[in-house]
Amino acid sequence: MPPKRALNVLFYPTDAVGHVNAATGIAQVLLGAGHRCVFIISDKWLGKLTKYGIEEVLLEETNTSSLADTTTTPKQIDSNANNDPALYWANLMKQTGTFTGLPPLTRLINVRKNLYKTEMNDIERLNPLIEGLLERLKPDIIFTDQFITVPAIDTAVPAIDTAGIPWVWWCSPNPLVFLDDDKLTPPGCSGLPASGPMAEWQAFRSAVNEASEETWNYWNSYCVAKGVKPLNKYKYLNFSPYLNIYGFPLELDYTDIRPLPPNWHQFDNLKRTDRDITFEIPVPLRDRPGK
Repeated sequence: MPPKRALNVLFYPTDAVGHVNAATGIAQVLLGAGHRCVFIISDKWLGKLTKYGIEEVLLEETNTSSLADTTTTPKQIDSNANNDPALYWANLMKQTGTFTGLPPLTRLINVRKNLYKTEMNDIERLNPLIEGLLERLKPDIIFTDQFITVPAIDTAVPAIDTAGIPWVWWCSPNPLVFLDDDKLTPPGCSGLPASGPMAEWQAFRSAVNEASEETWNYWNSYCVAKGVKPLNKYKYLNFSPYLNIYGFPLELDYTDIRPLPPNWHQFDNLKRTDRDITFEIPVPLRDRPGK
């Protein structure tokens, strides 16, 4: 049965494989319910989403007049790393000290000081284009999973009235990466056990926050200057006041030791469905007992 009113749903995922795959899974459910789903993407994803029924809008970095519906204006993609989303992010994480043999504390500090800075540069450059797209596409609802606040999507942005557009934030990675300050669970990416001791959790958090305070101050100042409400201390984004979701198997989740904040909801997964692809369990795993 079609919905009473088909919604115009806009997605702006982080430009990386896991995030786009999770967004595709969410979109497939909405498409099945009769809604329209439009993705803002870079040319690294051009032509990869239309098979699911998703409309692609290409995000150019020149001006908003060059934003095109790529279902009608295809563009040739080079085979180099810049147009391979997996290889692009692998190289970026390697360059910013994310994939190294360093201890977890050093790696997470590198993420906050280096990888986040790269994301900040991208958002500062692309935020005006996102504002233009919101005006042009006039979505009924927005889905995003950026690691840091996008002022154009935040409800307080003054340059465009998005106060009437509800938005959903979804979390693709382990929820501890973002729900890391409830004092009942260890910090994400720390490798510390959920059984404690809690003093080690706090020491880890404090070390990361102190080492990256300059980065946080910079981003908070930028967001406030764009009309966004001040970020919570050492947080790089405001969660949605409407709805926040994440995909993580219930058996592995932490809901038995900490409650979810208001407006948060857990799903076992956010995976897409590829009906034209079959997956065979590898023989060495097939005969092993248990899950």
